Amino acid sequence: MDIRVYPTPLKGTLTAPASKSLSHRYVIGAALAMGTSHITNILESDDLHATQDALSALGIKIEGPTIHGGTWRAALAPINCQASGSTLRFMMPIAMRLDEATTFTGTGRLPKRPLDVYETLFASRGQYVRHGTDPLPATVLGPLEPGTFNVSGSVSSQFITGLLFVLPTLAGPSEIILEGRLESAPYVDMTCQVLNAFGITIKKTSTGFKIPGFQVYQPLETTIEGDYSQAAFWLVGGTIGQGLKLGGLNEKSAQGDQAVIPLLKTMGATITWHQKNLIVQPAPLKPLVADLRDTPDLGPVMMLLAGAVDGLSTFTGLKRLRMKESDRLGVLQTLLKQAGVASNLNNDTLTITGQGVLKGNQRFKTYDDHRIAMALCVLAARFDQPFIVENIEVISKSYPHFLDDYAALGGRFETL
Repeated sequence: MDIRVYPTPLKGTLTAPASKSLSHRYVIGAALAMGTSHITNILESDDLHATQDALSALGIKIEGPTIHGGTWRAALAPINCQASGSTLRFMMPIAMRLDEATTFTGTGRLPKRPLDVYETLFASRGQYVRHGTDPLPATVLGPLEPGTFNVSGSVSSQFITGLLFVLPTLAGPSEIILEGRLESAPYVDMTCQVLNAFGITIKKTSTGFKIPGFQVYQPLETTIEGDYSQAAFWLVGGTIGQGLKLGGLNEKSAQGDQAVIPLLKTMGATITWHQKNLIVQPAPLKPLVADLRDTPDLGPVMMLLAGAVDGLSTFTGLKRLRMKESDRLGVLQTLLKQAGVASNLNNDTLTITGQGVLKGNQRFKTYDDHRIAMALCVLAARFDQPFIVENIEVISKSYPHFLDDYAALGGRFETL
């Protein structure tokens, strides 16, 4: 489905959707617990459905917010993780708790996204089989034994999280030794925080993590907080629009994408907390210098925003943007050029010469990337004319109700 978006400013009041990252982690933690957990405000999205379906395939009974943990069994068929990298990378080592083999598949760009970390760790042990030239489909075989795991931190923190989920449950201590700097480190910190809520102890060291064995996840009741990755779109929209009030967020959150607030403030945005709400006021903005190494999901909206701000912005730490739902680094350069904005990539640094106003009256592809689609919409107020966003349905990956919320804040669009 394509939509025509009109250059209208956003304003109003909205509650941020539930955190996708925390929803994955709490649902999986509840599945690992021995007993029944009650997790409310789980995000409704394609990615979360993929995780819930994967857990169900492995014997876990999920009834809305109620998750009956500990009832594991072998999957009767390959597990399709759809396009969710989190589902795949979290679930692979968890499936290795079982003695049986588990095969994983995926859709979209997921079969081509790297799984080198797990293949390197487990293939030499006869516990990992790749079935073609692409990373997926692939099969893992348990049981996973405790021990020392040397892991590159340069690809994705999701591999570390996957191991952290399962290693505490094994019959002995384990250690993760990181090779190189850990990318997206705040996401691992978030994982450790969630594991701690389930009664799991992880010891962070100067070289990685030490994980005592024989630990048992305890069931719990909790509510998922709002998502800063999605809130970033509304904070940008309010700053270039007519201001808005955003609720549902945790001021002391462990989510790495909370970094959007200081980034926008650096650009001149006025963002304040008032009675557990974020208040965003319209403000003139200046160019930005930012390292996105730990917050790659902020790339689409912040880079397009930089294109709509007069002056030279610089972004570093961009390697992982090439390994997302799209090659976001290449896609963003294409979109910026299409919108009349010059950019230059030099190794890991992208400079953007913002123009203040973006060129509309044209079609923009979303490249099967939910964050590209949403970023284009919230930047509409900075376009000189209406424009078309193709395949807007990709938003269902993380935020199916995005267009409803967009309309509630005054965003204007029509379905074509």
